[in-house]
Amino acid sequence: MSISNRIGLPFKYFILFLLVAQAGFPFFVGNLVLGLIAGFTLIVFFLDGHKFNKFSYMTIISLIVLMLAQIITTNYFILGPFFGIIFRIIYAIAAIKIIGLEFNKYYIKFMYFFAILSLFLWAILSSSSEIYNTFNEFAHNVIQPLALFPEFVRTNIIIYTNDYWLLNNFPRNAGPFWEPGAFGVFLNLAIMFNTLETGKILNKKNIVFIIALISTFSLGAYIAFFIFLYSLIFFVRKIFTFSSIVSFALISLIGIYSYNTFEFLGDKVESSLVKVSTFNSDLTYNDIYYQVGRNEQAILDLNSFYKFPLFGEGQFIEYAYAASASGLTSILRKWGIIGFLMIFVTMYFSFMKYIKIKMLDKNYIKVILFTFMSVSISQSLFGLPFFLGFIFMYFIFDSNENTHYVINKNL
Repeated sequence: MSISNRIGLPFKYFILFLLVAQAGFPFFVGNLVLGLIAGFTLIVFFLDGHKFNKFSYMTIISLIVLMLAQIITTNYFILGPFFGIIFRIIYAIAAIKIIGLEFNKYYIKFMYFFAILSLFLWAILSSSSEIYNTFNEFAHNVIQPLALFPEFVRTNIIIYTNDYWLLNNFPRNAGPFWEPGAFGVFLNLAIMFNTLETGKILNKKNIVFIIALISTFSLGAYIAFFIFLYSLIFFVRKIFTFSSIVSFALISLIGIYSYNTFEFLGDKVESSLVKVSTFNSDLTYNDIYYQVGRNEQAILDLNSFYKFPLFGEGQFIEYAYAASASGLTSILRKWGIIGFLMIFVTMYFSFMKYIKIKMLDKNYIKVILFTFMSVSISQSLFGLPFFLGFIFMYFIFDSNENTHYVINKNL
C-alpha cells in the first residue's frame, strides 16, 4: 500500500504545506531548503508508485530546448540555474501528483485555516504595541536562530510574520508569508478557486478571505482582487443585467473612494508615477547600482526583453540589482515571447481541462488567466514550484486519472 494511502489526507496536506511554505514562508527560504523539501517529495512520489507521464517529459524537454536556445543567442551559461530550473519543474510535478486532482479543494481549506489564524493573531498584535514588540523579540531570539538562513526569516514564527505598522494605526497582516503583498497573492487565488468550486463570490470562506485580504493593506493585492471581480462580471456574468450593473458600479465606487481616502493607496500610486516619470527609460540592469522600485524594474525588464525578444536573455546573466518584482515583465525578460506564450497557452489548455471536468462556463478561463496575470503584476512568482505547477497541472494526470476524479462540492 502506498504512503499516501496509508497516511491518508493529512499527508496530502503536509505535502501541500511544504509546497506553499517553500513558495512563501520566510522560514523555508533558500535553495538548500528547496532541495531538502523537493528531495523528500520525490522520494514519496516514487514510493507512492507515481510515474511521470508523456506530457511531463515533454515539458522538461521543451524547457531544456528553450534554455539551449537562450545559451546560443546570449552566449551565457551557468550550470546551477540550468539544472535548478529543471529540478523545480520536476518537484512541482511530483508534489501535484501526490496531492491529486483535488488540489484546489485542499488549497482552499489550507488557506482558510491560515486566513482565520492570521486574523486572530493580527487582532491580538494590533491591540497593543507591547504585545507586538514581545512577538518580535520572541521571533528574533527563539525562532530565527533555528532557520538555515536566519537573515531572511524576518519577524516570523513559521505560522505568522509580524509586519510593520501602517500609519501608526495597524500592523499589516502578512499571514505566514514573507510580506503582506505575498499573502494577498495566495488569498486572491483562494478566492478565485473557491468561487469556481462553489459558483458564488459571497460565501463563508470567501468572506474570511476578503477580510484577511483587506487587512494586508497591500495595493497590489487590492488591484488583483478588483481585476478578478471585473473579469468575473465582464466574462462570466451577463454585463447588462441589473445585478451586474449594480455590482460594477458598487465595485467602482469602493475603489475610487479607497483610492482618494487612504494614503497607502492614492498617495503611493501618485508617488510611484512621479518616480517613473523622472527615471531614465534608456537604462539597463547593467547601469543600475542601487535597488529601484517595481515600476522602474518593469522598465528595465522590458529593455532587456527588447534585446532578446524571442527566447529572452535566459537565466544565466547575473546582475547586482535584478530581482524583478514584476512577474509578467520578468517572464518576458528571462523567457522572451516564446517562453511567455508557452506558459500562458499551456495554462489555458490545462485549465480548460479543469473547466470541462467541473462542467463550468468556458468563459471562466478568461477569469483564471486574468487573475494569474494580475497577481503577477507586483510579485515575481513563476520561478517558484508552487506557481510552476499551475501552468501544466491538469496535463500531468493521465486520462484514467481524470475519469476517476470525483467532484466534491461539499467545501
